[in-house]
Amino acid sequence: MANNVQSIEKNIIVKEYGTHVKIIMGSTYCIISCSIHKLSEFVKIVDSMCSKGWDATSGITSDDGMVFQSMSKMSINNNQSNSN
Repeated sequence: MANNVQSIEKNIIVKEYGTHVKIIMGSTYCIISCSIHKLSEFVKIVDSMCSKGWDATSGITSDDGMVFQSMSKMSINNNQSNSN
């Protein structure tokens, strides 16, 4: 569960999980970041997001002691139009 949630722009929120994992999230796209020293927490969050219908969109990236994973989720409108 997120210990801190804040809105940074309309429809964009930042969720912090502990002190090491952060998600910048829109309605259909998000970026998860984490310190390379807490990868087990990162994996737990990515697994949790996948179980909630999010898909990893590319390989993992790292920079300056952090790892990043982008994820996407089809909007409800896209799901309805694709089912017709």
